[in-house]
Amino acid sequence: MKCSIRFVTLSLLLPFLAVQPVHAALVAYYNFDEPLGDTIFNDTANGPGANVPYNGTVIYGATLGAVGQFGNAIQCTSDPKPGSHGYVSSDLIKDNDLYGSNARSFSLWFNLQAPWNTTTDPGVQLVSYGAEVLGASPKAFMLCLMGTSGQNRIAFQGYGPTARWGDTATTGGPYVWNHLVVAYDADTNFSTMRLYVNGVDLGAPVSYDQDSLLNTQIDAFGIGATAIQGGWTNFHGWIDDLGIWNEALSPGKAMSIYNILEVNSGALDDYTLAEMVKLFQAYDTGAPTWITSDAGFMMWKKFTGFAGTAGAVTYVGTDYFVFFDSTSGVMTPEPATLTLLALGGLGLVLGRKRR
Repeated sequence: MKCSIRFVTLSLLLPFLAVQPVHAALVAYYNFDEPLGDTIFNDTANGPGANVPYNGTVIYGATLGAVGQFGNAIQCTSDPKPGSHGYVSSDLIKDNDLYGSNARSFSLWFNLQAPWNTTTDPGVQLVSYGAEVLGASPKAFMLCLMGTSGQNRIAFQGYGPTARWGDTATTGGPYVWNHLVVAYDADTNFSTMRLYVNGVDLGAPVSYDQDSLLNTQIDAFGIGATAIQGGWTNFHGWIDDLGIWNEALSPGKAMSIYNILEVNSGALDDYTLAEMVKLFQAYDTGAPTWITSDAGFMMWKKFTGFAGTAGAVTYVGTDYFVFFDSTSGVMTPEPATLTLLALGGLGLVLGRKRR
């Protein structure tokens, strides 16, 4: 009955919905856990390959099956040229309004396979799409590792305008997994773009070339390089658990993706992006949802009224609390009065463990 009601409602609203913007959501998720082969599955719904138009292809010698942060990862190499990477059809961009100056977010884990040389590797692309056209209008969208004045920085490159975060954004050396989230609000300039590295909000760029709106063109989506092969060096290492949204993730959601793995308990170690999206939904809708973890099934539900820090994850006893803003988030299980008292005394300090 519930499904039927939804069907009838959507049918009646179809003429209206046809002219509305694409609903803000996770539009693609690549966990790279598929068997060895040349297809990268989009796993946003109903299992691998459900959204076939957004599946990708492994090209130029990239390989699946490498050990990742969760399960497997895609391995990209910078040699031989033009380098190896994943390639996804431009339909992903077109169908989900990820072009022009529209909002978007990306979350991914990366691991360098070799030391980052700022002289020989002035810029390596983690994800990219759009046309590489020099000029005032940034027609490409590329999240990069960039060498500038001997410093390793994380940067957004619009091919022309560039936004850079300071040397504090330097990540660990080779063979260390690092997590990045970049979020861009619709119709804003680079100064409002936000970067999150390993659960830390780095805020807006420390420098950006101009107050120019994005004007990204529709083109194929590249993982580990530009899909249209520009002049920059391709990424050399592993990429895992890549998510793409057609909205700007809030700071709390962006930081919690990393922080939930760093809480002082092994029960949340397998909370991939797919599981985090379920927590986001529980928070947004106010409904409990089941999440599979290595501790079994855990019931999460929304809470409100506690003071905390957006993105923080903490636990008291067997109860876990994820703050998506300063006063609310999701918790499991529903806490007893004693737990609530303990939580208030704790001060909601994020407990961490080193991996």
